Amino acid sequence: MEDENTTEPAETPEVVYHEDSSVNNGLRILEEKAAFYDLAHQILTGKFDQNFAQWKAAQSIDEKSTEELPELTNIQEWMFTTATTNGLLLFQRKLNDLMTVLLSELFGRYAQKNVRGQIPADTDLGEVRATLVKVLNGTVTMIEQGVIEKMTVKMILDLPTIKKFGGRREDGTWIIPNAPAEKSAEVTVTNVGALRAHNTNVKFVVNGALFECATLGEAAFKLFGVKKPAEIAEKFDNWHSDYFAVGDEEPKKAVLHENRKIWLTKVG
Repeated sequence: MEDENTTEPAETPEVVYHEDSSVNNGLRILEEKAAFYDLAHQILTGKFDQNFAQWKAAQSIDEKSTEELPELTNIQEWMFTTATTNGLLLFQRKLNDLMTVLLSELFGRYAQKNVRGQIPADTDLGEVRATLVKVLNGTVTMIEQGVIEKMTVKMILDLPTIKKFGGRREDGTWIIPNAPAEKSAEVTVTNVGALRAHNTNVKFVVNGALFECATLGEAAFKLFGVKKPAEIAEKFDNWHSDYFAVGDEEPKKAVLHENRKIWLTKVG
């Protein structure tokens, strides 16, 4: 019997925003772009909306369940016996990253779809937000200049995701959640998911020199000829921390590619 949580939901009919097909298509594209940023922002930052929080709080836990959970005995023994303070702090960071992944999985159950698969691993939230703002401003300008007939600014403000964000300020700027700023804390890269949130400040190091690119995705293309970092993840043992260095030091391991030693670090 198929698990109800993994069953694909029935396809929902397309929402009609306007009776004119050309206007409806334009509004639909704007809503899709806004909804993608909303979804990406929630998944990549771990800041999920209130509806999801309410759904999660309403779920009951069967304390008598016989479901097998991961064994934590070894971890607990390490924590109370051999762990250093630095080790505990690093482990806390790993747990925080794991919580984001766990919440993403729960969010997928809530939304009844695999939300992780909808967000490319090298998604740059800042770029997605900037593009969304640019498209919204461009559309408003064309509406005000009479280039787009029948569509109004109010129709855009009434789109579900735009309304959820909070609409538009009096000065014309849009109320859209900001992409997270770069963190100054050291980042230990352990998997592809970790790279999603640090796409702009996790960098490749080539023969000891920082390989400068706007995003890790661009660097992966220039260095390895692939479009996404996930496509070369196996070269780095799925982004194992052994390939990650701090400052001028070299990591425990490096990838040899075209006679060049390549590893990972963080800037900013």
